[in-house]
Order: sequence, then C-alpha cells, then structure tokens
Amino acid sequence: MKRIAWILTIFALSFILFQQPTYAKNSPTSNYTIYLTKNVPYYSKVNGKKLGTVKNHFIVSGEYKINKITLIKLQNSKWAKIHFKTTNSSKNKKYGYIHAKNIHANDLSLNYGITKKPQSKIYLKASKYAKVQKELPAGTRVKVIHGVGNGNGIWYKVKVTTKRKSTIGYMTGASLYI
Repeated sequence: MKRIAWILTIFALSFILFQQPTYAKNSPTSNYTIYLTKNVPYYSKVNGKKLGTVKNHFIVSGEYKINKITLIKLQNSKWAKIHFKTTNSSKNKKYGYIHAKNIHANDLSLNYGITKKPQSKIYLKASKYAKVQKELPAGTRVKVIHGVGNGNGIWYKVKVTTKRKSTIGYMTGASLYI
C-alpha cells in the first residue's frame, strides 16, 4: 500500500515539475479582424486616390454574410491599412487604406476595443485622476470586460496582455474604437 502511494506521489510530482507553463497571449497590435457598420471608401495610400468601396457585408443565397476585414496596421489616428474581400469568395482580396473612424472592433457584441492614439492610457479606476497602470500604442486590441457609465463619461473595464503579463483597468470611451 505504501509503495502505491509512493509511486503516485512521484508521478504527481513529475507531472507538476515537468509541465510546461502556459502564458497569456499578447494582445495584438496588428493583423486582427475588424468590422465595418457601413460600406466605406478605400484609398491607394494615406490621403491617396480613392479606389473603390469596401462592402461591410455580402448577400449569398439570400443570406447576410459579414465581411471580416483584417486590420494590417493603424497608420496613425486617422488612417488604417486593411486587407479585405471584394466578393464573398476568399480569392478576391485586396489591400487598401480606410479612415480609422470607420473601424469597429466588434460585430454584434462588445468583446474588444482598439486603441485610437499612441500612449492610450489604462487607469486603475474609471477616472482621469486615477493612477495610470499602462500606456498602449495605437491599434492595440484590448478585451472589453464591461462598460461603465459615471459622471466622468463612458468608460470601459478592459484587459490587455503584453509580454505575457495581463493588466486589468479602465479606459475612456473616447480612447477606443468599439
């Protein structure tokens, strides 16, 4: 009986000691899915020539299909480089630039936000007078936990992971594309 207990103990310890640690995945700053609430024009470059329109959805066999667009990079607070489909076929993809004001991080739910400007701040509390926990670069996708409305405007409780360390705090509604 003692021998079985001893073997089980060694097995349990070896499992604990040799198990690979799991790390939180860093929050992306590029190459992630975004959505459009309407059809928007796309351009050849920042402040460039208008090339056409990116559709926010397609109708396939009478069914509404959302056009998932990949945000390649937020160029600045006004422009974003994107990769998108021109038809429902995955073969017809193009690159272009759109006005950043048209970016939406979510389709029909409130799961993510995208930081609008460099040095977007995450506060310890829902107040601009609270301690700043972290500053994020423009274009960082953050997990939205929930919205908070108070006398200081709209705030979102968010979670972001950088260098495998998660930070939970509050960001102003004005600092996020939702």
